[in-house]
Amino acid sequence: MVRNASELDRIVQGAIVNVIEPIFERDFAEHSYGFRPGRGCKDALRRVDHLLKAGFVWPDERRQNQVFSL
Repeated sequence: MVRNASELDRIVQGAIVNVIEPIFERDFAEHSYGFRPGRGCKDALRRVDHLLKAGFVWPDERRQNQVFSL
């Protein structure tokens, strides 16, 4: 039995998440890690480490500013 409004609110929010999350989860990009079930900041850092070891580099912002300045 629900004892107060905040308890009921948590139950309703949980039910909504259970329905909506699978619908939107399939549309998220594979490389998205923010606020997703089963993913966190450590997973994102592992991916960055993997990409750096594979030879990918971070774009040089100074070069971008030179290219896009008018």
